[in-house]
Amino acid sequence: MSSSPSLHRILVATTVGLGASAALLTTGVGARDALADGRAFAFSYDTSTMAPGHLEYEQWVTWNDRYPDASSLRSFDLRHELEMGVHPRVQLALYLDWRYRTGGGIESDAEFEDVAAEVIYGMSNPVTDPLGSALYGEVRVGDEKVATEAKLLLDKKLARWDLVWNGIVESEWEEEGLAEREGELGQTLGASFQLRPAIAVGFELAHFIEIEEWRHAEDSVVHAGPNLSLRHRLGWMTFAPLFQLTDTEQPDVKLRWLVGIDL
Repeated sequence: MSSSPSLHRILVATTVGLGASAALLTTGVGARDALADGRAFAFSYDTSTMAPGHLEYEQWVTWNDRYPDASSLRSFDLRHELEMGVHPRVQLALYLDWRYRTGGGIESDAEFEDVAAEVIYGMSNPVTDPLGSALYGEVRVGDEKVATEAKLLLDKKLARWDLVWNGIVESEWEEEGLAEREGELGQTLGASFQLRPAIAVGFELAHFIEIEEWRHAEDSVVHAGPNLSLRHRLGWMTFAPLFQLTDTEQPDVKLRWLVGIDL
């Protein structure tokens, strides 16, 4: 397996992500209170919301791949997101998704996926309350596609540890007349340890079940892997490679790189 072209690409992409992380560290950081707030997890949301009037741009890049079959379909998913705080408990976001696909016997192409709006409502604090909690809602609209997603966000901060869990319900209608309906139930969890004010390392797990027409459940899909989170006075970055622990036709590896810039 180590000689497969697909695995080689995975290792190269992982090295690039970690190398970029190290390069960011060398630029230097200010005092603790000068560091930007950032996300410790790539596949989970915590319950924090931005201060009213605060703006942040986020760039997502997710690579989905399978190995050892080099002919399998691979994709880069990109998201351009603008987040804003509108109330001490409420955060809004708008984003655009598009995808580049290659392999799998198709002609390589890039296409627009959808435009979306999301809202997060914070209910309790992960530091001052026994458990942090928030509600997340999202609506996505694309070409012959409409999707909704709801999440319950839970987290807890214990000294230098961040713990998080998300419960997820998603519905999607697509094709002409939005005649096809798909559902998905999922959960993600993670733990992150702060090595120093600007650096945290941790672990993430994602578990999803697709449900055709909300009637027939597919096999469970589980991915897990490490993550690295960095904060700088100008922004933050999180990188996580997750590997499939189950045996399904879903991607064997998901590499996600998030970059946030304060505006």
